[in-house]
Amino acid sequence: MLCRALTPDTIAGTTKYTELPADAKSTLDQFHSFLQGQIHLSATLSARPSESLDKISKDTEELAKRLATLNDALDRDTKVVQALQDKVGQELKQADSAGRIIEAYANTSHANFLYAGNNSAGQYFLDKCQSFEEQLRQFRSSIEEIERHLASIGAKNPHVAHALPDVMRNQYEGFLAVAARVAALHDEIKDREKAYLMFRRKFYDDESDPFQTSVKLRKTDSFRSSGRVKDTQKSFREIAKETLRSGSASTGTAPTAPGSIVPTINAPTTNLFAAPAASTGAFGGFKFGK
Repeated sequence: MLCRALTPDTIAGTTKYTELPADAKSTLDQFHSFLQGQIHLSATLSARPSESLDKISKDTEELAKRLATLNDALDRDTKVVQALQDKVGQELKQADSAGRIIEAYANTSHANFLYAGNNSAGQYFLDKCQSFEEQLRQFRSSIEEIERHLASIGAKNPHVAHALPDVMRNQYEGFLAVAARVAALHDEIKDREKAYLMFRRKFYDDESDPFQTSVKLRKTDSFRSSGRVKDTQKSFREIAKETLRSGSASTGTAPTAPGSIVPTINAPTTNLFAAPAASTGAFGGFKFGK
């Protein structure tokens, strides 16, 4: 009597392994191998200390957090790049419109298109006005925020709010005084330069201007400090000494001191080359404030 072939529907729990078909035996063998591998892996992991497993778990959580942070940063950078691209595109469009408008105004034969229903120029200026209005709103918001901050500081420290205008006014007056002093010194230096040049022309017949040479020397010194020009120029002091020495030898008489020729050349001061009077103030005879 032949046995009926078994099918997945006819296999029962009491069916022997030898009675199973070949595909069922192969499936059971694969499952048995997988189960044995998992048992071996479980035994291997159980033999290891738990600290390493905890460390792996913590490292995994930390890496997941870093990955989320990087994703957020990439999203922000993507949005910023997209905004910059949009802004650059808008600026290019406005630049193109401005170029066409300028060319149209420059070419009188084509300038009538601006008044013949073409609204490109008007749209360009409208966009610029809207951008300026947006900037003004931002500036207004920033100013209001600064005012609120200053008001809060003034409420906490009332003396600071009252002293701030005085400090600013005194500082402004001090800067004005410094500027006036610098201007006066500049004028005085120019007058003494003119007097010295007159002194050289009168007593030595020298029409050269050593002050221009000193300017060139300052420029040369700047190049020399960078190593591009060799140190072959003489200073203004050496040039003046050599000129005065040669003039004295040619005339045979010692020249009159510069301070004694002031009445002759009508210099603005009584002593041309004397040091200016010392001042007792911190900024040359003036002080900050009233």
